[in-house]
Amino acid sequence: MGFGFCAIVKDYKVVIISHHHHGHGCTGLIHQVEVYSLSTYSWKKVEFGRLFDGLEISCDGFSTNGTIFWSGFKEGNDHLLVSYCIATEEFALIPSPISTPVLSDSLFLRLSVYENKLALLSHTTSGNFEYTLIDLWVMEEGKDNKSEERWSWTKKYSVKHPYYLLPSSVWRNMIVCHYAEILRERNVPKWIVDGILLVNLTTNELKRFAFRRNGFDFGIFNYVESLVPVDKIHI
Repeated sequence: MGFGFCAIVKDYKVVIISHHHHGHGCTGLIHQVEVYSLSTYSWKKVEFGRLFDGLEISCDGFSTNGTIFWSGFKEGNDHLLVSYCIATEEFALIPSPISTPVLSDSLFLRLSVYENKLALLSHTTSGNFEYTLIDLWVMEEGKDNKSEERWSWTKKYSVKHPYYLLPSSVWRNMIVCHYAEILRERNVPKWIVDGILLVNLTTNELKRFAFRRNGFDFGIFNYVESLVPVDKIHI
């Protein structure tokens, strides 16, 4: 599912992508797309032809600058992004900067925003969990909307850390991560001290963020204030 706002048409839209589940997780092959418009209070189906053939996407969409994005995989484990323009109601497939060999070892990919542009956070660990490698990629979009090469990626940040880090978001000039220290018992890794750690993109300084929580499970996400009241709107 995706939810976003477009300043051009001044409308909020909810995008529901239905897919056939298989195996574990929340990915599957796409068979239907429906869009709800807050301005018309109505649903409609969106045609996508054969664009999504052999494509699996993540459950949660990420919205920025009037477009909703999902992380996806084509048959053969090729990583890419799916975009949906709220104004034009058009889908597109965007090449990923992450190569297939890296994907076999990468455990985590997350979309975010850096300098008001779409960003991709990738996380890779060494085989024995001795360190975590985090890369921050930023996407540039050209003006030629018909060219398949209108998107380009620039690696803005790359660093290794002796923690088990899962990057979740970019906040100001820091990457917000789940972290865990790893102890070894009989050569078997054991995760402890679960919490939040901030990685400064300028100084590379690490800062632990203390907060109260009940239990061990928690999520990290961006909060954006709504431009219109939505508490009385029924979808």
